[in-house]
Amino acid sequence: MRLDRSSFSLLVALASLGLLGACREAFVLHRTLLKPDQAATLSPRSPYVKAHLLDGGVVLFSQWTVDEEAGTLLGQARRFSASRKALTEGFTTLPLDSAVLLETNTLERFRGKAVLQGMAGFYLVGDLLCISVPKACFGSCPTFYTLDEGEALQAEGFSASIAPALEATDVDAMCRPHGLGRDFTLEVRNEALETHAIRHADLLLLPRQPGEEILRDSQGAFWTARTMQAPTSAPGVSRVELAALSTKDGQEWSEGADSLDLGRRRQLEFTFPTSSGHRQGVAICGRQSLLTTFVFYQALAWMGTRAGDALAALERGEFHWDGGIGDLAEVRVSVWDGGQWRLAGSFSEVGPLALDEHVVPLPADLPDQETRRVRLDFTQGAWRWDRVALARLDAAAEPLRVAPQAVTRGGAPSPEALAALRDPARLLMTEPGDAYRLHYDIPAGHEGDVAFLETRGWYLEWMREEWLKEENPRRLASLLRDPARELKALAPSYKAVEAEMDKVFWGSKYAR
Repeated sequence: MRLDRSSFSLLVALASLGLLGACREAFVLHRTLLKPDQAATLSPRSPYVKAHLLDGGVVLFSQWTVDEEAGTLLGQARRFSASRKALTEGFTTLPLDSAVLLETNTLERFRGKAVLQGMAGFYLVGDLLCISVPKACFGSCPTFYTLDEGEALQAEGFSASIAPALEATDVDAMCRPHGLGRDFTLEVRNEALETHAIRHADLLLLPRQPGEEILRDSQGAFWTARTMQAPTSAPGVSRVELAALSTKDGQEWSEGADSLDLGRRRQLEFTFPTSSGHRQGVAICGRQSLLTTFVFYQALAWMGTRAGDALAALERGEFHWDGGIGDLAEVRVSVWDGGQWRLAGSFSEVGPLALDEHVVPLPADLPDQETRRVRLDFTQGAWRWDRVALARLDAAAEPLRVAPQAVTRGGAPSPEALAALRDPARLLMTEPGDAYRLHYDIPAGHEGDVAFLETRGWYLEWMREEWLKEENPRRLASLLRDPARELKALAPSYKAVEAEMDKVFWGSKYAR
């Protein structure tokens, strides 16, 4: 993990919010996000209301009132485009159905007692989960399941998009076995204490011949893999573990994090049989462990009662932050060219739930060799590998995009959800426990294709009550200023719960 310019910007932003000052402040700025149909509950104490529009724009009201009968928000306002260019200023009447979220900020006196505040403006009630290991609370982003051959988790969408400002497109390989007939169904779920905003969930179909695989690199290019060579040796990896790494079978290779430094990187070297005259690439199928989740949740805990305000500043574009987990999630691939190690490329993946597969093409000018030595450089304990293979690569065809043709919820059609997923200007908003089935009509002749899932959107974590007890602006500042030091300091805490985190994590999924 490294501290870059964006981290310094975050320090400035947090300082402006009082997060880096004394632990006891006189006032706290509380941010609330509401759905448009909750406009009547907007706090009259808020001097401003920000309406986030379906087209990505924003309307900032400095004086406002809600006309429930007309379904409008009206008053003095400034309108901004999706790129935040000022458009108009003056009296504005805004139809509430043109907005996706309403935001208010109110200044309240803080008396030192932890306030249970949802980061998205929601307040949690009832039983709280994962009390025993708070940093193992289940968190995801949208999860996508196939149901044709038993329930199988295939993908998790836009895992790093923790605020509207970080909305991103994510493409996932669906590595678990599934059928692709003329009718194909995915179930998307919100299984965490989060609010999800999904702009689209489309399939990308690519043709293949029997025995071929389709792979995608970090630049978004698709490749046809005509042969997949398993590794013949890897120092420090047992024969049993090497056999598990040779096939995509759910048998994962993993290891514990370093007991003294969560940021410690380590290397694995693989030797593959090879042949001359073909472009090659390293195909890696795996997923993150819960190490990055722990670090991210710890940062939120240190933000404490003002985490929502920090993410509000993030949403306003005042700084960029990836949760401090960018380097922890990066995998670097190097190849031995006969004289030295050459960096071939890298990729990052922050999702700990579903398997995903990446290919890193090797340089085209490598000399012919009987074997190919490849080295992976990654954070110790941060990864679970299902397969590592050397692939012969050819450029693949352009994918065919297929959007859902129908959406059902609880067995009944949901035309509103379908309209949201098919209209780029709209978002499908889901709350904890929501589940929708997305039905795709696969064109004739494409039943044997490989399907990737492309999702776009963002999500908002809810604060957990247990986290608020750890509010510590100084530790947060230290994580940003000197991440290497804090990753060492956090190592004992993580190692104390590492063995039980998976059990607690998967056992704390939210379901209605």
